Amino acid sequence: MSCIHSAVTNPGFQTEEYLAQYDMKNEYTQAQGMIDKENGIYYFCPLGSVYVYYYDEETDTQGKLCAKPECTHEDASCNAYLGVSNIGIQIYDHSLYWIQGGSLYRMDLNGENHEEVRTIDVLYGVDPLFAVHRGFLYTFVLQNEVQQGDSEMTLWIRRYSLDDAEQAGQTLYQEEQGSLASYRYHMYGNSLYFLCNQAMDDTYTEYEATLYVYDTEADQCEVLWSENQLLWDMGADFKKDKGTIQIMGAGGYRTIPFFQIYILGDSGEVQKEGPFYLGEAYAGRGSRFYFTRDYIIQSKPDAGGEGLRYCVRDDQGEIVMEGECAQEYGAEIDYWLQEGQDVIMEQNITHSLDDNQLMHAYQITRISEYGSQQELLRVEE
Repeated sequence: MSCIHSAVTNPGFQTEEYLAQYDMKNEYTQAQGMIDKENGIYYFCPLGSVYVYYYDEETDTQGKLCAKPECTHEDASCNAYLGVSNIGIQIYDHSLYWIQGGSLYRMDLNGENHEEVRTIDVLYGVDPLFAVHRGFLYTFVLQNEVQQGDSEMTLWIRRYSLDDAEQAGQTLYQEEQGSLASYRYHMYGNSLYFLCNQAMDDTYTEYEATLYVYDTEADQCEVLWSENQLLWDMGADFKKDKGTIQIMGAGGYRTIPFFQIYILGDSGEVQKEGPFYLGEAYAGRGSRFYFTRDYIIQSKPDAGGEGLRYCVRDDQGEIVMEGECAQEYGAEIDYWLQEGQDVIMEQNITHSLDDNQLMHAYQITRISEYGSQQELLRVEE
C-alpha cells in the first residue's frame, strides 16, 4: 500500500460533527456526481450530458439551469453548459462545483457566475470521481497500467487545496487493484474512508475487499478491515453510524443473488451477518444491486425490456417494498438513491433515429414507500 502524506489543517474544520455547508453528502456518492440537492431543489447532471438540469419541488418546475431570457440553451453560451467530459457535480458552500478537463470550476446555484477555481491533474482512466469537502478537492480514478504484460488497475487518490490554487496536488493513495476492480468512498468529519473490491484472478469468481481510512488531522492512512475469498461480483459499499461501520457486499450474478454484511465495532471486533439469499427473480443479465443508507435495492428489466422490476429490502433481507415501473427499451439504470423512506431512480435511455443519429433521454423517478411513482425530470438531448 502506498499512502503519501502531507498534513494540512484548517482550524475551522477541527470537529467531527457534520457541517452541512462544507461536508460531502454521503447519501449521493452512490450516484457518482449525477445528482445533488439544496433547499428543495435537485440538480442533475446525467452521465454523458454536457448540461446541468434542475427540479424545484416547491414550484414543480424543471429544465436546464439557465435563466438568461435570450438563451437558446443549445450551446456553450448557456449557463447550464458544463462542457464535454465533465465528471459530475457537487454542491459545496452554496455553489455548484464540477470538473472539466484539467480544471475545477464553480458557479452560483442559479447558474450564473462561472469561474475556474484551480487546475488539477487530468483524470484519465476508469470511474473518475471527485469530492469537495472541508476546504479541499479530492479526486479518484482507476488507471489501467500494463505490468510485465498483464493489465492492472491502479487506484489514485489526490487532494487539492481550494484556498491556495498555486499549491500542488498531494497524492494520498496509489495502489494496484488487479485487472477488475471497483471502489466506493465516503467522507466522515476529517476522515476519508474508501473501500476497494478487486477480483483475485481472471475467472472473477473470488474477490478481496479492503476498507481504508485516511485521517487528515493525524495525517495517517491505515487498513481498517480486509477479507478475501469473497464472491462479491455485484459490488460492495459501506456506511458509518455512531462509530460502527457496516460493510456490505453482493454477489451471485451467475447464480442466486445474495448479500453479506460485516460490522466493525468501536473496539475493533468484527461481526459477520449473512449471506442472505434473495431468490432467482433478480438474477442474470441486467440485474443490479444498490446499497443506500438503510436499504438494499435490486432491479432487473423484464424479458421484453419494457418494464423494470425492483425490490427494496432492509439490511436483514426483509422486503420493504416491491413493484414494477415502466422502462423504455434500451434503458439502463444509472443509480438508485434513498431519500427518507422513498427511493429515487434514474434511467439512461438511448434511441437510434432514422438518420443514424443517437438520441439520449434521462428520466428521474421517485417511488414512495407506498409504491406511488412521480416523475421528477425527463430530458432529451
